[in-house]
Amino acid sequence: MTRTSLHTPNRALRAALALLLLAAAGAASAADKTFTCTPVDVGVFPASRVHVKCSPGDGNIHWFALRDSDSGDANRVLSLASTALVAKKKLTIWYDPADTSGGAWGCQVSDCRVIHGMRMF
Repeated sequence: MTRTSLHTPNRALRAALALLLLAAAGAASAADKTFTCTPVDVGVFPASRVHVKCSPGDGNIHWFALRDSDSGDANRVLSLASTALVAKKKLTIWYDPADTSGGAWGCQVSDCRVIHGMRMF
């Protein structure tokens, strides 16, 4: 075998894998948006949700919420949002502006979106 024939399949495989990863990353992140939030209110509604209110909001969206069906995730969001509120820190919130599924559990469609991720800085 020549040197070219040994490397060609690897190049083709790497190129195909790169295209697959780019397509997957584009599909996963296409809907998500990031928003820098100054938290002004943090709340808990047992058997419903945890939420944070940002001021200013992202247009009409001032509230970001997470359903409390997974208590671990809800506790982490609550802890991070509460710490940011008390310490006067900002949050980066990842959300999908088109996702209005939170309306089923108290995140109003007109001014609230579901939290996909959050970090404090």
